[in-house]
Amino acid sequence: MGDITHSAKRVYRNSELELWLRRIMQDWEKPFRIEELEYGRILYKTSAIRTIELNRDEAIICARMDDGAEPYCVIDFDGDKFVYRGSDDCSLLTASLSVAGMYEIEELLGDILGADGVFELPDSVAKSSGDIDKLQAVTSPCDNVTAEHANDNTALDAGKSRVARNALVGVSNSGGSENLAPRELALTFTSRRKGLTFSAEWVLANGKTRKAFGDSCLPVESLTARECENLIRLASLARKSGFKYESELYTLLDISKIQTFLTLMLPKWREHFTIHKDRNVELLKAGERRVELMPKAKSVRGDSADFDVQWTPSVGGIEIDPTELSKLVGGVGSLRIIPQYGIVRVSNADTSFVREVERGREFGFKDGKIPRYMLLTLSDFGERINLSADLKKWMKSLTGQKCDAVLDLPPFLRKYQTRGVEWAIKLFNHDCNAMIADEMGLGKTLQTLSIIDFYLRKSGFDKNKKFLVVCPASVIPVWISESQKFFPLIKTDVLKSDGIDDSAQLIISSYTQLRRN
Repeated sequence: MGDITHSAKRVYRNSELELWLRRIMQDWEKPFRIEELEYGRILYKTSAIRTIELNRDEAIICARMDDGAEPYCVIDFDGDKFVYRGSDDCSLLTASLSVAGMYEIEELLGDILGADGVFELPDSVAKSSGDIDKLQAVTSPCDNVTAEHANDNTALDAGKSRVARNALVGVSNSGGSENLAPRELALTFTSRRKGLTFSAEWVLANGKTRKAFGDSCLPVESLTARECENLIRLASLARKSGFKYESELYTLLDISKIQTFLTLMLPKWREHFTIHKDRNVELLKAGERRVELMPKAKSVRGDSADFDVQWTPSVGGIEIDPTELSKLVGGVGSLRIIPQYGIVRVSNADTSFVREVERGREFGFKDGKIPRYMLLTLSDFGERINLSADLKKWMKSLTGQKCDAVLDLPPFLRKYQTRGVEWAIKLFNHDCNAMIADEMGLGKTLQTLSIIDFYLRKSGFDKNKKFLVVCPASVIPVWISESQKFFPLIKTDVLKSDGIDDSAQLIISSYTQLRRN
């Protein structure tokens, strides 16, 4: 964002500029809520303020809104404390107009404060040792200045104005301190995870430094007029650039604005301040850089049904700490700062991918590992994740069309039933699960019983293991009938309130009995 040029009409008296300078140097933003400050900045930046009139104890702020409305507010001062009231019933609008008005006042004082710490009045105003106080009504400082003059009962000549200014900043009227070269205001910029920050320090004559803000800072009363002017300029420029002041630091939290600030705006700051940057700040000037994930899946153990994903994120071909990944994909938005790498982003698609894979750990049974049966879905059949050699072999075996071995299945099965049983057994042998979803009446019960019979007859199968069928109570007789008719050797029992037969190999239960037992 470049410099803002406003067209607000400014009405003020020369004698009261010192008073208003002291007021804006206070932390006047503190009483306002965040939403009031944000809306006020919008009104200020969009030139909604059309007139500001400064009197000793009040400021009148008039605006014109996009809908044609012309609200106003009045800021009443009692010393450095103030209250505001407005023409609109909306408290948010009134407060925001007050905020925008204070920004306009801050800009006015910055525009007419000269390099020597004396207010520079418009050229059309005659300046002499006997010049009386004037009521100024001027347009934007960037336009040709016009002025209207009115006598004020309080006459204050140019000499008195300098005295008042010196009294404000604590400078002796003897002339000695006024002629000293101003101390440098040095800003140190640092790249941090939360944003771009800077601290401000005065460089003293002995080469040491003192903080410009916060605890143990250089007192305002010890500053010269030009030094005080530089502090005001810094506060104004920082606000316009989006910096927030907290914990003795100014921070630009909006990461998307950092590159523009460093490239276009910071060079202009060098005209007024000494700039220092840590080496990581230069990385921020490169703007957004994409994080490449390079995920690799590998078995937890050689014979395990679980696997894990090893993330190797990199930026510009340089690997970064894998622990950074959780910070990059966590929270809202994926634009982040890693000080050693600059501004980085994980794409929305990759962010969703990482979250999906990590969510897969919820389906594991121990140690947060991911069940192998989820590999096909999570890796898009190996397209999105680089697979270790054993996992490639496992996936090739699983997805191959040919059955692993010739199965001894019942001869009464129809061809499509045989294919369904072979397919399910193949999945089970690869530590996956199967769902037979044939139409009603095509023999899903018979296929399931054939699978149970296969494992009960299979050599090496633990005969102490039992199979559980859960179904509606109305179809329990069907399961019993089919089992007795086609597989009479399978010992079958129905779960009841009094328990089951310990010798049963197949247990059939209704949903109700399963909940009760």
